Amino acid sequence: MPLLTIAFGILSVAVLLGAVLATMHLRATEGGALPLWTLGLAHGVVGALGFAVLAWALAGETRVVGAFGWDGLALLGAALLAGTAVPLLARLRRAGVGAAMALHASVAIIGYVILMAYVSVR
Repeated sequence: MPLLTIAFGILSVAVLLGAVLATMHLRATEGGALPLWTLGLAHGVVGALGFAVLAWALAGETRVVGAFGWDGLALLGAALLAGTAVPLLARLRRAGVGAAMALHASVAIIGYVILMAYVSVR
């Protein structure tokens, strides 16, 4: 199986975990329980692993279409940084957690869709 397909599969698992986290967080604003920190940790670890495998898969990519892969990688890297800020802000202070979550989700979705387009034309 090509490395790019493996990276996309790992990142797809991270996306599913992120959707579960987002749903649980939205329910928590209506009185439900907050998501477990272990689920958030799993989301981050799987996302970081997918990012690393994607970087490895794109190493040496020279085709013009490969620019989409690198664009997706850059956006997913930014999402990884923003996602790291979420638990740090939550632990240090409550201000900015929602904004960091929104930034993380927005950038990650855009990066994932660009990567999906890249994988589909490969």
